[in-house]
Amino acid sequence: MQKTKRKRRSKGITCWNEKKIASKKAFTQHITFEDGFGKSCQSSSSVLTKQIVSEVSESVVSLASFIDDVFQMHVKYSFEEEFEDNIWSTLSEDVASTMFECVVSLASFDGDARCFACTGVFVGCNPMRILTSASLVRTSGDGNKIDRNLRIQVYLNNKRHVIGTLKHYDLHYNVAVVEIMGSCSSRAMELEKHIPFIPNSEVVAVGCLFEHRKLMASRGVLINRKSQLSCEELRISTCEITKAGIGGPLIDTCGNFIGMNFFHEEETPYLPREIIQEVLGYSDDEWHNATDTNDEGCSDSWPVPKQCWVYPPFCVGRDLRFETEEEANAAFPPQFLVDQQVYFGTEEEAYRPITSMEWC
Repeated sequence: MQKTKRKRRSKGITCWNEKKIASKKAFTQHITFEDGFGKSCQSSSSVLTKQIVSEVSESVVSLASFIDDVFQMHVKYSFEEEFEDNIWSTLSEDVASTMFECVVSLASFDGDARCFACTGVFVGCNPMRILTSASLVRTSGDGNKIDRNLRIQVYLNNKRHVIGTLKHYDLHYNVAVVEIMGSCSSRAMELEKHIPFIPNSEVVAVGCLFEHRKLMASRGVLINRKSQLSCEELRISTCEITKAGIGGPLIDTCGNFIGMNFFHEEETPYLPREIIQEVLGYSDDEWHNATDTNDEGCSDSWPVPKQCWVYPPFCVGRDLRFETEEEANAAFPPQFLVDQQVYFGTEEEAYRPITSMEWC
């Protein structure tokens, strides 16, 4: 079968070629050719030459920068990864104000090492309680257990970091309640409203970065089908979030609470408000308290991809991931990547979209 060889390019190369052609055209307009030899016919040729050299030099620098960007590895699945289409600035003033007061970011630490980071939302003011994902406190390597030695930090909207205490959790629904002392919030999300939500209703997923306390939002619609995750009560929306949005609220355009978001590469699952109301309505005896020893749950039900370093697939011809930047550099030095060419069996295959990468 005849092979089709194609180097994937972007608009950067096209722009560089266009500028090069334009410069060449401008140059030839000031040059006449006699007997096959070019002679200058303009007294300003030196000025023109300097201009062309300047433009070409600028293009070369832009092309070099473009190559660095294209072939450079990048971090994927970071807890500080922003929503790709952040529409926070388009929210109404009332909705943005409510989310600013109700939404917080949380992180768990083992010593000085951060283990997890996610979003949470106030569901009570006295005492101050935050609804979030139980992934925040799951044991590394064994998601069926809670690590009670983790230190929880909460980043409030006043830019203060406070210590949180795990009060309750439910591993089946991946829900946790964290309580903080010595701070106050004037507003909490209202979960008691019984507002019907129908498929294709417009919704907004809200998340918050931990290190910079940056609020983000992604717009989408509700989809009338179950999630691919094994928890049967989960539903999905078309909002596109990152790991930072785990535990964050899914709201309608008026700010009414619909559910709590989780992360999946192919969809955005959420736990509906009715289930959360049921869980939060547990008595103290029904909850898994922080002192329980009998943890029940299934870590496979709530997969969270690990942070990794990746190269663009077209650089090396296949999807590769590395746990550290050093491993990636050792495997594929930059010059090796520039020299690579990707081969495809057919022209149709060469022009197919690049598929998403598998999880680490």
